[in-house]
Amino acid sequence: MNSLITTLPPPPAAPSTTTILTKSGFSCSLITLAPGAELPASGAPATDEQILFVIEGEAAVQLGDDVTTMLGRESALLIPSGREPGIVANSGSWTKLLRVQVPARTQLVSPLVTMN
Repeated sequence: MNSLITTLPPPPAAPSTTTILTKSGFSCSLITLAPGAELPASGAPATDEQILFVIEGEAAVQLGDDVTTMLGRESALLIPSGREPGIVANSGSWTKLLRVQVPARTQLVSPLVTMN
């Protein structure tokens, strides 16, 4: 073997996103990230709130330049509307996350009750 040749590890596989359910404005998808892979923020502010739940592995969730939250297995994070997260998988293991997009809530109107 030639000691002058350096073998680099293969680049991480591209993130995989699979939509599981879409109904009544809610959307649920499974995100799979290879070790060290990154799912960058889209750059456009999200109009819906999002819930991220880690099924396997660990991930760093970045909300702009000011906040990075580490999530481990069975951890969840609520992301407010107007924020689009970037997600980076831990370099040691594959990461699977469940992302639920929650539509904007409408104001509830109390029913009118009349007394006879």
